[in-house]
Amino acid sequence: MSEIAAATRVLETEQRPGEPVPPEAGHSRFRAAWAAYCRDRASFWALLFLLAVTLICLLAPYISPHDPFEAVANRNAPIGSEGVLLGADGDGRDVLTRLLWGGRVSLIIGVVPTLLAMVASIGIGIAAGYIGGWFDQVVMRILDMFFAFPLVLVSIVVAGVLRPGLMTITIAIFVALVPYITRLVRTTALSVKTQPYVEAARAGGAGSWAIVSRYIFPNIVAPVIVY
Repeated sequence: MSEIAAATRVLETEQRPGEPVPPEAGHSRFRAAWAAYCRDRASFWALLFLLAVTLICLLAPYISPHDPFEAVANRNAPIGSEGVLLGADGDGRDVLTRLLWGGRVSLIIGVVPTLLAMVASIGIGIAAGYIGGWFDQVVMRILDMFFAFPLVLVSIVVAGVLRPGLMTITIAIFVALVPYITRLVRTTALSVKTQPYVEAARAGGAGSWAIVSRYIFPNIVAPVIVY
């Protein structure tokens, strides 16, 4: 009887194409995905390690033992020297302090342009793949111009046009990543929009926004994150 009751509850919670997913269904899927992730011990401990490194770098102004630009020891002091746990560089600056502060810059350069490129590429790629037609052709021809040059060369050109600085590096990486992620998103959107469940949702009265948000977007998130 308990199995019959459970099956009945599942059938009652199934949604017809085009209908909104109840909030508790989204939460249950998230909990199931998180539980599956936690079962992989290597991935779970890797995540904790990355979070710890990120937190330490963010707290560098409060936990670093010295000023990153101040000479506090002899030049090239070895590891374990007094006052410098990881030694000193050629100018006598604490290596541990410079690692902590340098991690903040690495996080900005690595995370910010990647997230911005991902957001921009998802919007452009979904629009090109779902709308199609002349809009898709225009987007792809523009991307082809970027594909004609190596990734590093595009970054160098952007960095050479703008003034040196952290913002320039961020823009250069952003410009270099957008074409590749956009092509991936467009290809996935083209494949998903022709699936039977999307056609069923469209036949059931679902609008373009519902189709994109419920069917196309969830299917492109995984490959984009992996990329």
